[in-house]
Amino acid sequence: MNPYAGFREGWDVRRLWLKSFNEHERVCEIAGEARTNEDVAEFLRRLSISELFEEVVLERTAGATAGTESVIAFDLNCRVRY
Repeated sequence: MNPYAGFREGWDVRRLWLKSFNEHERVCEIAGEARTNEDVAEFLRRLSISELFEEVVLERTAGATAGTESVIAFDLNCRVRY
């Protein structure tokens, strides 16, 4: 964990939603959608500085649609600490 890494305090968490969260033997696969790439980056930053997750790796992002809105779909992997 990087003690100098910070997160954006005013970020609205409703700008990102999870579509799936699968964990097996402490390895997590998370898929979701966000309004922008910056929202995906903020989510990754928060997972990376969390004491509950480690080895956070963004696997892919792609443009998608949610209803009539353009969004960014993403997949990531990480390990959970418990």
